[in-house]
Amino acid sequence: ILEKLETATRELAGKRPNSFPDNGILSNALDVEIALHVTLINEMKNDQLRNFYQVVFDKVRLAWLATSYTQEIVQPVMEEHLEIISAIRCGEPEKSAMAMEKHLILSLRRIMGVSEHL
Repeated sequence: ILEKLETATRELAGKRPNSFPDNGILSNALDVEIALHVTLINEMKNDQLRNFYQVVFDKVRLAWLATSYTQEIVQPVMEEHLEIISAIRCGEPEKSAMAMEKHLILSLRRIMGVSEHL
């Protein structure tokens, strides 16, 4: 599964803003984003994290769709995902955790409309 997600993520990360023909690609990007999150959460085998994600999933998805999931966002989000996937593939738990933390912080900042720079 991770390999398929990595391939889809690489394809989306390589696209430039305004190269998307319609909102179908945004829907696809959101599907890839969600699939990655669900895969990672399930692999962590952490019931508390899984329950937390279930509670906030609908609200987060609505926020993405309503405010922040635009063509300009897809590329950096997918690049963040690739950092996470790369760290997992290298078997580096600390690097994986740091990449996930960075992605979560930047995602929250995007939803809040705050500068993405850390």
